[in-house]
Amino acid sequence: INSSNSPQISLQFRECFSRLMDFKRKFIEAARNYFSLACDSLLDEKDRQKYLFNSCCCAILAKAGIQRSRIISTLCKDERSKEYPFYNVLQAMNSERLVGKSNIQDFVDSLKIHQKALLADGSTVLDEALMLHNLYAAR
Repeated sequence: INSSNSPQISLQFRECFSRLMDFKRKFIEAARNYFSLACDSLLDEKDRQKYLFNSCCCAILAKAGIQRSRIISTLCKDERSKEYPFYNVLQAMNSERLVGKSNIQDFVDSLKIHQKALLADGSTVLDEALMLHNLYAAR
């Protein structure tokens, strides 16, 4: 499917795929794909910044584990990530420190509507991600 000769069509495909992974709550895959777009030299800086922002959001929302640790480490090394108001959350997760609800308000404000959705147990995706992260960090 992704064998188009047109770079513009390929970029559109990659963007749509990233968004689809985001909406399906496959946040690690979405973060990776958004980061790939954020590093694409064919895009202008504004679009690359938007994709990096989306990659950071998805990485924070992903379930704790090795894959999430790798993408968060990569995002923390990217100088552009330091501009975001929730960079401290990324750093805490990268350092495997506990993250409290009081530290994430800037991040909550930046989430999209589908990322704030309630789960069956009444919690949000962020609540679950923080709980799993904190359990992982406390080990």
